[in-house]
Amino acid sequence: MLNRIDKNMIDKDFVKKVDDTAAILVEASNEIGVLTQNTEEITTQLAETTQDIDIFSGITGIKVENFKRLAGETDDTGRVQRAIDSIPAPQVKATLIFAENQYDIGTSVNLPNIPIKLVTFVGTVINATTTNPSFLRTHHKKLEVEGFTFKGAGNGIKFNMALSAAMNFDFHIKTCAFEMNSGVYGLYFYGAREGTIEKCTFKSGNGIYRQDTVNTLVDMCIFLEGLGIGVMDDGSVGANAAYSCGLYLHKCLMLGVTEGVVIQYTDHFTIDGCMIDYCDKPLQIYGQDGGVICGGTYISSRTVNPSIRIAKGASSTDRPRNIKITDSFILGHSTSPFSCIYISDGTDIDIKADITFYSEYGVKYENTVKLKINLSNISPRSGYGTNSIKCLAGDDSTNITTFSTLDQPTSTQYMRYRDCLGHASRRTGTATIAAGSTEVTVTHGANSIPTINNVTVMPTNNLGSALKYWVDPLSVTASTFKIYVDQNPLGSGATFKWEVNI
Repeated sequence: MLNRIDKNMIDKDFVKKVDDTAAILVEASNEIGVLTQNTEEITTQLAETTQDIDIFSGITGIKVENFKRLAGETDDTGRVQRAIDSIPAPQVKATLIFAENQYDIGTSVNLPNIPIKLVTFVGTVINATTTNPSFLRTHHKKLEVEGFTFKGAGNGIKFNMALSAAMNFDFHIKTCAFEMNSGVYGLYFYGAREGTIEKCTFKSGNGIYRQDTVNTLVDMCIFLEGLGIGVMDDGSVGANAAYSCGLYLHKCLMLGVTEGVVIQYTDHFTIDGCMIDYCDKPLQIYGQDGGVICGGTYISSRTVNPSIRIAKGASSTDRPRNIKITDSFILGHSTSPFSCIYISDGTDIDIKADITFYSEYGVKYENTVKLKINLSNISPRSGYGTNSIKCLAGDDSTNITTFSTLDQPTSTQYMRYRDCLGHASRRTGTATIAAGSTEVTVTHGANSIPTINNVTVMPTNNLGSALKYWVDPLSVTASTFKIYVDQNPLGSGATFKWEVNI
């Protein structure tokens, strides 16, 4: 009977505790099941998110942090290069993810001949410990770089390529910062094709260098005090030399840069809606063929250097030509003799701008032809300023076109020029058809045949006895034209003022 246990002998409190414990275990098991299910769902969501990212980019990510320094390595060049070299041979594009705080680069990391993207989400610093560029690109394949801070003694990124005749989209550099050593360019382009630099900040050293490079958009970038040069657009001099063209600065800010933008010996640039403010030498243009400054661009000098200097340059005889300054604000801060715009040896320069706060001249030019100043407000700093427009050398009366001012330099300190005719050369004079005659030959000396619409004749008396006057289109030559009246004017004859525009 020992195997039989009377239920009355069992402690009821003990039974209750067992039942309560069992209930707790069941509830805990249920919660564990829910947690397990949630974990599985989160894992699935992460996998789906990763898949979405891969589908969006279409490329496989390689984490540089998985490649460690080898024994004896004193910087990160080797492991970054090994990460790049690990890209499988058949792969046509790749992404490298930089997740650590800083990488020290001693010799250049060579980027492969495939489209590649370098990205960081933690503001990784790429520090050039020598004068070698951190990243070197020698192929016309798309390079995307996003989110880095570049520092040190070598270029952040250097493109060193032969200029290709094919259309390529070579680069897209976005939201990077550049804090380079003195005299070192953050971005260096030689032979690159189409590309964009977007929302980058340049803080020290130099900003961007372009040579033999075409079609670069610099969009919404910031260049801060401490920079030696903001942008250097450097072409090649000489017949049949390679060239640079197509620099487009859009909504960029330059503040307190020593030399803001230097453009020399290239083809066509655009500066649109930018602020180049309080710089030592804001904008210098040498031997340039084609350019536009527009969109409310604001340019100011804090020294006696002009806000805009346009000249042929010391190393080339190429004249700067076909440059238009329109809908912009050009001014200065110096109380020493200062001119807002200086032009030397230019051809086809067209100005339509607000030119203010100069302490010497608004526009100063020499040996320049086809200068047009249209619809411009020109006013000096209060208490300063000599002439709105000053010609230093050359035939100023025929090389400038304004509304009604035929004699330059002007002497008033505030002028508004408007409704300009836009001609390269203007000749004026007087003529008289004497009594007894009905015509006079006028020598205009423009050395070019004007159209009949550009020959203007106005009587300065009542034509005497004559009733009508005209210019015969067939009489217009490169040196003369004829004025006729309908009958003998008698008396003192018929007198006229005339003007010829070319």
